[in-house]
Amino acid sequence: MRLGAGFRKPVPTLLLEHRSRKSGKNFVAPLLYITDRNNVIVVASALGQAENPQWYRNLLPNPDTHIQIGSDRRPVRAVVASSDERARLWPRPVDAYADFDSCQSWTERGIPVIILQPR
Repeated sequence: MRLGAGFRKPVPTLLLEHRSRKSGKNFVAPLLYITDRNNVIVVASALGQAENPQWYRNLLPNPDTHIQIGSDRRPVRAVVASSDERARLWPRPVDAYADFDSCQSWTERGIPVIILQPR
């Protein structure tokens, strides 16, 4: 399978601001997302690498942040989905981007699903 060939339809992208847990420096990560009611959902796949992506590790100690979708910048709180929430949500990003399932098969870690709640 060719990575990136898994888009089943146009996939929306957001910009996630995150602060380094070590240096305090601010970063921005472009991420694919889906919506779930008032929440925005992102997946910390890191393309199936052994470790979670830096943006995810930075959000754990600093969950209050901002996202930008188009020209709309909004404050959010990042919450890692519980195992029940992940089971409910996981099929939706996979439906939008089939490679998420491949990424999960390439790693032994459970790929986190992050719920970005409005604040």
